[in-house]
Amino acid sequence: MHTQHYLLCYDICDAKRLSRVHRYVSPLMLMIQYSVYYAELMPDKMAYLVKKLTPLIDAKQDDIRIYCIDSLANATLLGQC
Repeated sequence: MHTQHYLLCYDICDAKRLSRVHRYVSPLMLMIQYSVYYAELMPDKMAYLVKKLTPLIDAKQDDIRIYCIDSLANATLLGQC
């Protein structure tokens, strides 16, 4: 099994839930913008992260999106990076 590159973005409506999600994601992923994180992880590690995040949010109000992407090595950066 090999690692994959992931981009995780979230929009959490409640401050308490936002804090919980942030505290859980931050040690595992690199914050590249406010509420946007990047990591190179094994797929099973990402599946575990999804499992742990699911009960932390209100699915009717909050939004977490996880994208499997190419490496950020070829990313184009504009502005203050």
